Formats: sequence, C-alpha cells, structure tokens
Amino acid sequence: MNHSLTLKRSLTIAVAAATILWAAGFASIVAPLTARAASPGDLIKGTTLSTVYYYAADGMRYAFPNEKSYFTWYSDFSGVRTISDSELASISLAGNIVYRPGSRWIKIQSDPKTYAVTPQGQIRWIETEAVATGLAGASWNTFIDDVPDVFFVDYTVGPSLVSAASGYNGMLLEGSTYLLWDGVKRLVSTAGFTANRFQDRFVLPGTGVNLAGISAGAEITGALGALTDTAQTGTVVTGGLSVSLASDTPASATLPGGAASVPFTKVKLMASSGSAAVDQMIWKLGGVGAVGNIDNAYLYEGSARLTNGRSINSSTRKVTFSALGIDLGTGNSSYVTVKGDIAAAPNAGDTANFGLMAAADVSSSATVSGSFPIVGNSMTFSTVEAGTITINETGSIADPTVGAQDAVIAKFTAVTADEDGYLHEITLNVDKAADHSDYKLWEGSDLLSSCESVGNDLVTCGLTNPFFLEEGNSSTFKLSADIGGENGDAIAVGLEENTDVTAVGTDFGFNMGVTNNMGDTGGQCASAADECSYSEVQGGDLTFAFNGPTSDDIQIDGKDQVLFSFAITAENWVEMQELVFTLESVGAGADTGADDEDLLHNGDDEANLQDITIRTASGGTWMGPEELDTTNAGAVSADDITQDVTFNDTQTINAGQSLDLMLTVDVYSGAVVDDVFQATLVMGDVSAEDSNGDAVTDIVPGSDLVGNEFTLADASLAVNATTPPSDATYVKGASAVDVVGFSWEAGDTSDVSITDFTISSVGDDDGEFTVDTDADVDVGDHVTSCSLYDSLSGDLIDGPESPNTNDELLFESFLWTVPGGETMKNVVRCNFSNQDTEGGDDDAYAFYIDSADDITAENEDGDSVDADLGDDNVDGDTTTIVLTNNGDLMVSLDGSTPTSTIVLGSSTGVTVSLFKFEATDEPFTVQKLTLLNCIDYNGDDLCDTFGEDSAIASAQISYKDSAGVDKSKTAYFSGGRAAYSSLDFYVPTTGSRTLAVTVNTNTVSSTGATSGDEFGLALSSDEAEAVTVEFEAVGASSGERLTAADLEANTCTLNACEGAPMTIRKTKPTISLAAGSPSGAGIPGMDEVFRFNVSADSRGYVALNQIAFKVVATDADNSFNACGSFDDASLWDFYDAADSSTLIDDDGDWIFVDEAGDDACGTGVYVDYAILDFTGDTTMGPVEIGAGSTNTYVLEVDTNGAGAADDDAIRIEIRTEDTTFAATGYSAVLWDDDAEADDVDGSYLKNLPVRGGTIQY
Repeated sequence: MNHSLTLKRSLTIAVAAATILWAAGFASIVAPLTARAASPGDLIKGTTLSTVYYYAADGMRYAFPNEKSYFTWYSDFSGVRTISDSELASISLAGNIVYRPGSRWIKIQSDPKTYAVTPQGQIRWIETEAVATGLAGASWNTFIDDVPDVFFVDYTVGPSLVSAASGYNGMLLEGSTYLLWDGVKRLVSTAGFTANRFQDRFVLPGTGVNLAGISAGAEITGALGALTDTAQTGTVVTGGLSVSLASDTPASATLPGGAASVPFTKVKLMASSGSAAVDQMIWKLGGVGAVGNIDNAYLYEGSARLTNGRSINSSTRKVTFSALGIDLGTGNSSYVTVKGDIAAAPNAGDTANFGLMAAADVSSSATVSGSFPIVGNSMTFSTVEAGTITINETGSIADPTVGAQDAVIAKFTAVTADEDGYLHEITLNVDKAADHSDYKLWEGSDLLSSCESVGNDLVTCGLTNPFFLEEGNSSTFKLSADIGGENGDAIAVGLEENTDVTAVGTDFGFNMGVTNNMGDTGGQCASAADECSYSEVQGGDLTFAFNGPTSDDIQIDGKDQVLFSFAITAENWVEMQELVFTLESVGAGADTGADDEDLLHNGDDEANLQDITIRTASGGTWMGPEELDTTNAGAVSADDITQDVTFNDTQTINAGQSLDLMLTVDVYSGAVVDDVFQATLVMGDVSAEDSNGDAVTDIVPGSDLVGNEFTLADASLAVNATTPPSDATYVKGASAVDVVGFSWEAGDTSDVSITDFTISSVGDDDGEFTVDTDADVDVGDHVTSCSLYDSLSGDLIDGPESPNTNDELLFESFLWTVPGGETMKNVVRCNFSNQDTEGGDDDAYAFYIDSADDITAENEDGDSVDADLGDDNVDGDTTTIVLTNNGDLMVSLDGSTPTSTIVLGSSTGVTVSLFKFEATDEPFTVQKLTLLNCIDYNGDDLCDTFGEDSAIASAQISYKDSAGVDKSKTAYFSGGRAAYSSLDFYVPTTGSRTLAVTVNTNTVSSTGATSGDEFGLALSSDEAEAVTVEFEAVGASSGERLTAADLEANTCTLNACEGAPMTIRKTKPTISLAAGSPSGAGIPGMDEVFRFNVSADSRGYVALNQIAFKVVATDADNSFNACGSFDDASLWDFYDAADSSTLIDDDGDWIFVDEAGDDACGTGVYVDYAILDFTGDTTMGPVEIGAGSTNTYVLEVDTNGAGAADDDAIRIEIRTEDTTFAATGYSAVLWDDDAEADDVDGSYLKNLPVRGGTIQY
C-alpha cells in the first residue's frame, strides 16, 4: 500500500525521532526488582546503564531499539530485573528486538509502503487501502508506527498482502477473540489473553477476513512459548514449512515377522510461504514393545529412497535421517514415508509407531509448523512369518557397445517362498547410472516397466501391472538401457538395500522379506564373479551397435520397410567412406531357382527388395539408395538368395557424435507372401578415415552385426461385432442410443483406412429375427437416423444417415484409419422416433454387417484390403436393442425417513417424510403430486383416520430438477390434502432421487394447534376420493404421462408410502445424564446413586409428574435390594442439585415394583423399579422446569447392607417408555406440556434410555 493513501486521511502519522533516549527517567517510573541471577525469558538491565535487554533461550541478550517496540511486547516496566554489570557483560549481545507479530503496523520515512508485522520480523506490504480497511477498519491509518531507517534492516520483507480474506500470521480479531497463527484460527480465552501478554489495542475489526473459511486450531488458554518468546529465536525465516500427517498414512495393521519395507507413517511437507529445504528428520519409535522388533528404518520421498537402512537407538528410541536434500518451491508439497524391516521373530502383541515429536525434529531452512507430535497409526506384531522373495543375479552379461539401444545390463531371478506374491517395484543400483538412459525392466520379451533414474545411481522400476510370482517358482528379469559412457566403463548393477524390493505377499498383504544375493554394488561389484551383474562398455575410434528391430512382418508393396537399425559412435572426427550390407532370403523355401520368390522376381525381372537406403532416425537419406543386381532374375543363380549391397556415399561424423541409422527397403508389389529376409552389416568392409587421411582401424565390434528376420505379408483387416453396447431396453423417442459396436484390427504391415461400409438392420415384434412379411417391423418407421462414432475419441466418423428401403444404413466417402498392428473400435448411434411400437408390445432391433463386401478399405499405398468378417456379425447375435412405449417409475418410502416423534409448535423446516423415486428405461419429470394427512389406513390402503390439518401451517417439498438444481414448493392442507402442480422434479435412470417433505407447524394455543394433535404425511393417489388427478409424471423420451395407476407394480401403494405419525406439543423435556453422576467404588449407606438433567424447550415450561427408576443391582443374597427392606421410601431421597438441603419427594410419592411386575413388592423378591410419583402426596406435587431452563436432579439411596463380599453393585437407569410399561404397567415418564396437556408419557422422548454409572461396593 503506497503511503500516498495518507492524502485521504484526516489524521497524519507522526514520525518518531531516529534515536530516542527512551529509557530516560526509567528509574523514576518503576523501582528495580531485587538483583538475582538472570534466567532465559527475563527482562534485564545492568546497574550502571538504563538500557533494557531480553535474555533469550539461546543464552544471548537482545536490545529493544526504542520504546515503541518494547511496548508491543510489554505493557509496563514492572518485570525488568537488575543484574550486575559483570553478569550483563558475560551475556553476549545478539541483536535487536523487532515489533511483536500482529501488533502495530510499521513504515519508514524513506519508503512510502505500510507493512504488517508477522513472526520473526517478517513484514508484509499492505498493497491497497481496501486491504487495510478490511483488516483494521476505517481508522486503519491510526495503527501505524514509524520505524527509524537504521532499524529497518532488522526486518525481512515477505509476500505482499493483496487481500484481507486470510488475514496474516499473528493478527488478533475482535468479537470472540481469535489469533491467526500458522494458517489456523485459535480462540483466545481470557486467561490465554493475559498469559500471552496480548493487548486490547492490537485487536483489529477484521471485517474483510473470511474467518469461516479458516480452519480452527486448539483454543489458547495459557501461555505458549512461541507467542511469548520476545527474541523469536527460531530459524531465520526464508519461508514456511508446514508438516502434517498425510490423509493416506498407513492404517493400523497386524504385521507378520520378516516383512520388509513396511510403511509406518506418511507425512506431508508443504512450503507454505517461500521455498523450503529439509536436510534432516528425527523420528521416534513409539508403541509398547522392543526396539529389536524392527531391524532397519528407511525414509522415502514418494517412491524414491532417500537413505540407506538406519538402526533405531535402543535408549532414545530415535532414528536420524540426514543429508535428505528435499527442496520445495513456494506452494509445493512432498510426501515422506518412514518404512521399516520387521525382525524375523518380533514379540507378538508388541506395538510400534513412528512420529515426529516436535518441530525441532525437522531441520529446515524454513520455519517449521504443524500440530506436533505428528504420529502415525500403531502397528501390532504377530508370530506369523511373512513369505520371502530371494533375488539372485544370474547369467552372463555381454559387454554392450556405446550407442547400443535396449542393451541388457543386468539379469536376475526372483523366487518366492511360503506364499505367492506380486512384484510391484524394484530399485537397482547402477554404477554411473546417469551415463545411460531409457532403462527398462523385462520378463522375457514382455516389457514390465519403463524405469526412472532417480539419482544417487538408483534406477526405480515401478510396475503399473504388478508381476505375479507363484510360490516356489523362479522368474527371470532383465534390465536394459541405452548405452552411453566411454570404452572400458564398468556397468555394475546390484540391489543395494532389501527395502528396494516391493513384493507384496498374497496371504498377509505385506511386503515379503527379502534375501538379497545380488547385494554387491559400486566398488564391491568388480567382476562377473561378484554378486551383481557386471559388464564393460565397448567402444573404439568407431563403434557400431545393433539396435533391432525385432523380427516382424513387413508389407508387400510397402515403402521404407525397416530391416536393420544401428548406431555409429565416433570417438574422434571421421569420414565414413563405405558400408556393406548382405541381404539374404532365409525362409524355409529359399533357393536359387528361377521363380518369383526370394530376392529376385523371375516373371517380371524385378528385385523383390528395392530402393535400399540407409536413413537417419528421422527418415532422411544418409547413404543410397542402392539396388539389387537383377541380371540373373530369369536364371538359376545364387543372386536369388544372397547379394551384397555397397554404400559408398561419403559422410562425416564429428568427435563424440552418435548417429542412429536404419536400413530400409521398398517391397515389390509382386513379391510372395511368407518369404523371409535378413540383413547383415559386414564389419570387415567398413571403410573410414580420420582427419589426417589415415584409415580408421580401431573399429568395434570386429564381427558382423546380424539383423533379425522379416516375413512378407499383405495388409489385413479383421472385423468383429463387440460389446459394449450390450442388450438394452429404451423407450420410443430415445436418442443417441448405441445399437452396435465393431472392432477393427489391422495387421502389422500397414495402416488400414476404411472409407465405406453398410450396416444392415432388422426389427422384430414376434421374438424371431427373420424376414416375414406378416410380423416383422419396418425399421425405417422407427429409426429416424444413425451416425458412426469413434469409440475411443468420441469423434463423429460419418452420418447422420437414415435407413433406406432395405433397412440399410449407408456410410460412404469417409476416412477412418486403423494403425498397423492395432485394434480400434467404432459404434453406431441411432435416434428413434416417437411412434408407438407395433401392436403395443415391445419391439426388438438388431444392427449388423451382412458381408465383407459391405466394407471398403485400403492400405497405406491406396491398395484395396479385403476384410475378414467374424462369425458374430449376424442379426441379434451380439446386441439386441429393445424398444418399449414408455419407461417405469417406482416410488418407495426412503429408509432414512423419520420415525414418530414430538414436533413442537411454531417449528420451521421439520422433516417428516422422505420418498425415494427410481426410473427405469427413461427419465421422468414429476409434474403433479398430492400429500395426504393421514395417521391410520384400512386394509384397502385408504385413509381411516385423517390427521389434524390445524397442526400444519404449511408443507414444503424439496427436490432436484433436470439440471441438478435444488427446488422447493410450498402448499397448505385443506381437507387432509395439500396439492402441488407445475413441478419439475426430475428422476433420472442413473440412481434414485429423493423427495423431502418438511413442515412448518402452527403455534400450540387455544386458537392454533392443540397439544397432542397428530399428523402423518403420505403421497396420495386416492383418485376415487379426490376431485383431480393427484399424481402425474411425464417420460422424457416417450412423452407418456403416468398416473399412480401406471406406476411399477412393486411400487408401494402411494397411500401406504406414508411418513410416520407425528405428535405436536407446545414444549417437551429432554433428559440426559448429568456430569458427575457417580460410578466406580462406593461405600454402603445413604449416598448419591444417580444424577440427571431435565431441560425444557424455550417454548414453555415442563412439569414432571412421574419418573420410573430401573434398579440394576447385583447381590448374591439379596440382602440390600430385597423387597421388605429396600422398598422403604425413607431410604430414597430426591432433590434438585441447586438446593441439596431441600427434598422434593415425600415418602408417599414412592412406588416399588418387583421383578415380576408386582407393585406390592412381596417377600423373597427384589426391587426392580422405584417409581417416583410426585402427585402421590399432596405435600410436594409435580416439579417444574422453566422454559429454556435445565434442572439437575439427584437421587440418593441408602444401600446399607451391600458389601464387597457379595460383589454387590447398583446402577440406576431411566428406560424407554415401552420397556418400562411392559415391565411395570407404569410409564417411564409422565409430564405436563405447559398446561396444554397433562400426563404425557415418554413414548417420543428420543434420548431415552439414560443410564447411570455402576457403583461397586
């Protein structure tokens, strides 16, 4: 915020002097405290000078630059202690105290900006007057102090405040005083305000702060060191680092012995302001159990291991991970997980967890914040032992050449024992991993993972589809790479840590224990004899590497077919002068005969391989093209099966350059299917010169590079009907219906483009797809149009088209290409007319390709390709689409609809009924419905007893429309009904929709509702008694209108879809267990056994007439709870806790019922219920609870005779109305409704039962 804003102020800011003798007269203001040794946290001064310092926890003293900064921290000088000058001198001077966070804003004379102060002297520019007003109100300009320029260097400028919505760190807000701290709002109690030395003058209005949008933290009720540390001696602020428990931190589990790399705790690190670097974390092992249960601990960032295995200190139970190198940019997050290897035989039942106990356990360049301690869930150890996976290096590794692609650099086997497992990930140590690239993990020829070099010579291979390892079986894996580096470089590959293998067992679901027989890494892997994979990079002045491709088909009449790929790497500048390739026909039928097969075509005197060219990886010509010699095409000749092709175009390769090249050929259109060809680079004929004109002789390898075999094939196209779409039912008028889908598989040799094809269709109304003139449907009468779509992209390929007179859909003159070797899918999507089905019954339709002749396709060269049509392309064989006249609608009472209860008068928005609507085949819009007020139905589901309309002021229905927007409508009851029309209540076919019914109740009074009136709201369909149609829904596709009579058969009869009857009252009691109700050990005699609350609603008072106390007692000989003694009313006292000296019961108020339900309580039985009837004796009468008040009542009982010898115990309960009445014939509670109703029972008191604690004697 620019200080030019002051032009708008009525009050200017007074500038303080650059230096202030602010302590002058200090001694006259306050007498010094008695001298004593200083302690951290003290305000101190010497005996000679008046300068005051803060003695910080770091053992240093900090000076207050002026009086203003002092008074942001303290309200007076009463806390200053005087120490000797020598003691003061022994405490090193560290720096200056800055303004307290959240106190006055500051500026300097030379800078017009106004800043808010946040922790550790970080200041934030308040950019606009609007922000300032939102924080401090209209008088914000009175909240600013000038700081001398010389002291401005004590502050660090942080991010600007461009909005008031989030406030700033340290800000205090008015109202219920809140402190904004570390991204949360914390309520500050009166005690907390005083203890942390907050001052009223720093509390701001904060009208622009969105307090509701800020998460709540713990209430501040006492002093907090972070708030009262005047020196703020935390790490210098370069940003903020928030540490929190990740939402997906591992759940508690039982761990088998020997499990490896088990994740315990996952935390989220977020750079909340500025960048943050994390160098060290100290984790503490919690739980109940031995440190030895865990062999090693590791720290991971995502899937990358940051450290080697670390042992846990047996005395401190801590493990330190250093040199982490985690760097986070502003606003970025990272997830860190601590994992552990479980001992082979941990102590069964022991538990363990890992946690960061304090912010100091995270060493960072930023200020660390979080709700410490941050502890993960506890794991429990078991005696069950996890299975194991053994990793063995295997086989020999051929020395790869520089430039080689997908060269195998490691081989290993994995064998599981004791359980099956799935390999999810493996990280291998590759010496000088950064020299190579494109790491891949293979099993045989199957690519399992494209691996990632994650630093520290580690290569991580994560398997998207985990590899199954059957118990006892061995699987062999290979790691490949594109080779870089230099001649003689060692490629050492090993498994550094057991935790680098993630193989999850199928029995217990945990990482299996690892036996590592490939553990030599780095310098430990020096030869093939070590437990690792070892090879050396081969290279010369000129290095050739064969890079495939693998054997495959190549297309007849195909252009630029690749037979051989290779790389050339030059150590120094060279001029390539000649390369020779041998081309051979190597198929089973290869011969020298004069025929059309092999290299030469006899009939046409042509070569079957033409335009032979060495090309760059991008396809450009590097050498050639050259041609085969066709002189002997018509004769028996060796030229037919082998010929050398010499390339002598001069090319240069620069020092250190590596070229990726390929040998390509065009295949003659008359070549013969299944001929097999192979190319070989003749290394002995390589000719090149260096920059001196000397021949290059150091060429690697010395032997020929032999390519793979390639077989001639024609372009092909296989077409099959597929699902989805599957059989389905729709209603007339349905649009965008997927009626049939097809898969299109192109052969490896060429892309295939489809340009035309015809879909046949047939309709049926008699159950058989046959062409019979007397029954089948004319498709054109019901299908208006169809279009063809790409299933993957969703793009329109062609259409719309309408069926012709032969019920065919002609898709013509489009272009849709299937890449060679791939399968694609398209779908036919149709729109149906709103015409009724034939004869009123459901119709069925099938769409199909009748013959291969209905498909027009071509290869990359424009030649026709004949489709191979699958046997499933017949009418109705794959997908049948059924068309019906309309969909169905089902209505039922929602499972969460309220049960019967008390509804108070003058209530609003009370939910009384919930109805569930479900649509099939088409969506529906409910346009009309009627609510019926009925509390009792006869056997015909007609209303026998209507509810009281006078209880309901209005009834509102709530629902969603077709856009998902919440809608509501209000109606009023008359004659037991409330009608709603012009509704747009939308019921989709995907999931159900709920109609909610809420009511506003009338006031309970002589002119309004009567206490005790009942009402129950149902959906009405009683059209015989109603004047108009009471329910109507319209199908979205069919347009058909459904009334209640048309609803799905399993719909509950609408009148029977009723909400539970509700009872209206003016007020009601709420009974609950009171705090301090006794439990635990007791002493026999007269003492409290039960304490409970009774609250009256604010609408009126409640009078208690009767309460039934259930006596739950254990007494081996029935000595203290027996009838004949325990049923003595003088042993029972009842009083209001607010006046314990005044009993509110008389002896005549008590009735005792034995376990047989007899209120005579005869000899030989025990007291089961004690019923307090306040109306039983006229001395006291009912007890009254005022409107909106809560009374606490205490029941005391004399339990003399109870004792420990008999394991005597007692518990008092107030049980539900039904339970109490069934046992005693008395109500659980009788109460009066503010003189509106008398002796109301406890039927609808939803908080019953209320149970006291057990008292043991």
